[in-house]
Formats: sequence, structure tokens, C-alpha cells
Amino acid sequence: VGDLKKIYNKVPIVIQAVFTSTDNINSVSRIITSIADAINIRIIEMALKEVGTPPCDFAFVAMGSEGRGEQTLKADQDNAIIFDVHTEENKMYFLRLSEIVNENLHEIGYSRCKGDLMAGNPEWCNSLDVWKEYFSRWISNPDIPNVLDSSIFFDLRLIYGENQLIDDLFDHVHMSLDNNTVFFNQLAKTVIRKKPTIEKKQVDIK
Repeated sequence: VGDLKKIYNKVPIVIQAVFTSTDNINSVSRIITSIADAINIRIIEMALKEVGTPPCDFAFVAMGSEGRGEQTLKADQDNAIIFDVHTEENKMYFLRLSEIVNENLHEIGYSRCKGDLMAGNPEWCNSLDVWKEYFSRWISNPDIPNVLDSSIFFDLRLIYGENQLIDDLFDHVHMSLDNNTVFFNQLAKTVIRKKPTIEKKQVDIK
């Protein structure tokens, strides 16, 4: 973890060098995201050595800026775990794994999410069936909180594990969204309500 933190601390130097050769901000974001992905993968591998062989297939996923490949410097964590088979023993295993990953990422410099949107939160560490239930509830009851919750996870992306779990989840999501005009109408209204924050002639792009 200490070695990875040294690498993380050098990221601004790398980005400064990139800025001198290009004005393409997308390239910078992709580089920062790629570094974050590599650090996440190494941290997960180290945590797996500590907790032992997984009891079933799983997917460690990122949301937010890392999920979209748009990460900036000093980003916090937005992650979750989807595992294949629901048992209490499996959930306890993956929660332990997630807690180690979240703590080590925080120590490196990827701070904990203030909203606790992290795999170490029992709400966001669940089996595929539970995740399908989440999306079904959000989509079939599209009030503002449910639309916001679902939209957070629409850009999730695999960091480590089995991509088939994500494919299965989004097959379910696409079926649930098919011709669901009520949900899309509410989603559009939610987007329209979100106004950019402008203070002292500065725009908060977050």
C-alpha cells in the first residue's frame, strides 16, 4: 500500500507533463482513470490474498467519474460489489474484502465517499438477484429519490472480476426500461432541475 501511495502521489507530475504536450482534457481524464483502475486492481488482488479464495464469482465495479472514464485528481471512491450466489456467508466474505479495499484505497489517497457509496456498505455489496431487485424497484417506482439512485449506477463499469454478472444485470435493466415512458419522463425532469452552481464567476463543474 505504501508503494502504491508513492505512485499515486506522482500522478500530478505525470498530468503536468501531459498538459505540456496536449490541450485535450479527455486524454488527461483517461490517463488518470487508467492509473486509478490499475491501483484498484492491485489493491483488490492484495485483499484477496488476505481473505482467501472467493466463494463464488463476483464483480467489483466503479461508478461516477471512474465508471465514466472521466476521473480527475483527488477523486473519491464510488464502488460496489455484485456477487453471484446469495448466502449470508458469501455476503460476509465480500463485505470483509470490500472493507479492506476501501480502507487501503483511502490510505493511498482515494478518499472515502461522503455518501458512503462504497462496496464496504452492506447496501452496495449484494448478490446479482438483489441488484436486480434494486433496479426493478427504482424503475417501477420512479420518484425523484429512486431515479437519482438508479442513475448513479447506470454508468457502472467493471474494475475486477466477472463481466458476465454486469451483462446479466443490464439485460434485466434494459428489459425493465423497455417502453417505460414514465421512468424516462421522470429522469428527464430530474436532469432539467439540476442547475449549474455559479459562485464568484466560477462554475462548479462537479
